[in-house]
Amino acid sequence: MSVDNKGNINDREAAENWQSNKSQYPNLDVLVQPDEYMLARLPPTLRLPTPLLELISNPPAVEGSEPLFCTVSRTHRELSILVSTGTHFSATKLRSQLGSPGPEDEADGFGIDGPWRAFRIRGPMQFHLVGVLLEFSKCLAAHSISIFAVSTWDTDYICVKQDNFDAACDALKQDGWNVVHAAD
Repeated sequence: MSVDNKGNINDREAAENWQSNKSQYPNLDVLVQPDEYMLARLPPTLRLPTPLLELISNPPAVEGSEPLFCTVSRTHRELSILVSTGTHFSATKLRSQLGSPGPEDEADGFGIDGPWRAFRIRGPMQFHLVGVLLEFSKCLAAHSISIFAVSTWDTDYICVKQDNFDAACDALKQDGWNVVHAAD
């Protein structure tokens, strides 16, 4: 992807040039996130546990600690939570805070799943870039690797099951993505 002479990937012209000259894959950095993640699909009426609310409201500012990632989405059908499970919020703690789904909840598809691993497209990316997530997911789909994607204003986070992580890294590299094993 071309950038302006200041190295700015947020440049509109650079985005348009990348889009118009797009090959089979985008040549963007894919940053491997250092943590494992847990994904929860819960009943839409469930209250968020206090420790999770505190984590979102007052993220730890411990220098040298793992980056925090947490996203919460509520619809009329579900409450979805994706959270990194490093030093801030372990998988065990998340499971205990959210409670184990009962048989009736599991029958409705509610539960907690993990571990997952995440990739982050280096951003911020302008909204003019079209098809980045599509190209990324097509690469993994060609290798029968399913994803869970979350988009933020700046970029996309793409999660794969821990068991598929090595295969996903290999597939992305073969497809021309620059997979970087260091989060910034």
